[in-house]
Order: sequence, then C-alpha cells, then structure tokens
Amino acid sequence: MSADAGVEPGIVCAFAVTGTLPDPAALASATGHEEGGPLRVLDAGGGLCLVVQDVPAALFDEEALTERLNRPIDLERCARAHHRAVEAAAGRGAVVPLPMATLYRGDRSAVRAVRDRRPVLEALLDRLRNRTEWAVKVHAAEGTPDDLPT
Repeated sequence: MSADAGVEPGIVCAFAVTGTLPDPAALASATGHEEGGPLRVLDAGGGLCLVVQDVPAALFDEEALTERLNRPIDLERCARAHHRAVEAAAGRGAVVPLPMATLYRGDRSAVRAVRDRRPVLEALLDRLRNRTEWAVKVHAAEGTPDDLPT
C-alpha cells in the first residue's frame, strides 16, 4: 500500500482504529483530505487496524496545520474529511475515532502508537461492539408557546 504519486511520503494522518478490516470498497470510495492520497489500512497487529492517509508535509506540519485550523473554512474541511474517513472505517464493525489531525511521521510511528495503547483501544472496541450511533436533531418552532397547536 504505497503513497499516492502526488503526495510526499512521510506524514501519515490517522483517523480510526478498528478490530475488523474495513470494507475496501468503502475506503476506496471515501475521500479523506483533498490534498492527500487514498485512504488505506495499516495492520497494527493483534487484530487491530488503523485507517490512515498520506498527506503532504507542507500542509500538515505543525505550523501550517495550526494556521489552517484557525481558518473556519479549512477547519470545516478537515472535520468533514475526518468524518468521512471514520465513517468508511466503521462500515463493518466497531471503530474508535482518533482525534482530528492525529499525525505521525511514517507508518511505523503510527503503528507503534496503536500498539502502545492496545489495552485501552481493545477495551473501547469491546464497549462499542454491537452498538450503533444515533443522531437526533431538534428544531425550535418559531413563535410563543401560546401560538403552538396543542
């Protein structure tokens, strides 16, 4: 699983840890960061998988990322990219989303971080297994309570 030809190797953005290999079609059809390579899976050993994307260092080093995340439009783009990647990872089972902008200098560093946190990640995956996430949106009606039908 190599980096996209247009992306400088070395910076890996990690999105989620799963205990089930994500659906390759879901990963292939999902887009992470527009500037990055395709989503891919790293084997973290012991049945844990890490969903990652190679991203350009020029846009994702500490200084550049801090600047980008302070611009609302770029913050939204990063949040949406993160959500899409986590959603693709979750198609076949429990997933532990990582914090947005979790970056590593290479695959080995990313895998080592997962291995170092294995007990916590496995416990979280156990708690999330066979669960679903629901979202509820509530919209307030305009007017006063006296105007509303009973």
